[in-house]
Order: sequence, then structure tokens, then C-alpha cells
Amino acid sequence: MRIAIGSGKLAMAKYDALEDYLRSLPDDTWVAGFAEIESIVGGRLPPSARRCAAWWGLHVGNPYTRIWEDAGWQVTEVDMPARRVTFSRAPA
Repeated sequence: MRIAIGSGKLAMAKYDALEDYLRSLPDDTWVAGFAEIESIVGGRLPPSARRCAAWWGLHVGNPYTRIWEDAGWQVTEVDMPARRVTFSRAPA
């Protein structure tokens, strides 16, 4: 998800690095800790990402899901106690 400057969504631009990272992965599954994702994006995840597994899912009103969808991935598991999320390549 590329965000144009002045679009009012500049804060989302930091997630371009996550989209790029997902696109670069050779495997079909990636298990990542929240801290690893934060390292990639260069900042903290939103508080709701740390509190609620639904943040990682597909639901109306969460623009973040488009980041991994646009890269061809989907979230297949969220382990909140371990602070870990599993991404899998979306079926073609």
C-alpha cells in the first residue's frame, strides 16, 4: 500500500517496509514476532495490534490488512500470548 504525501495517511507509509519485506520472502509462510515486525517498520505497532487478535484479521475498518494483502499474503494465525503472527501466501 503506497501512500502519497498529503493524502492524510502518511502514518501508514512506514508500513511500506513490511509490504516490501513480505514481497521479498522466498517461503510461503512467515512466523514473525511483534518486535520483529516493529523492527521492519521502524516503529511500534498500534496498541490495538498488541491487544486484539482481530486487528490482524480481515474486518471492515482496518486499513492495515491491505498491507499484507497487497503483497500477496494473508494472516493465518495470531498467537497473542506469544506476541506472534503467522503470514501465509494467499492462494492465487
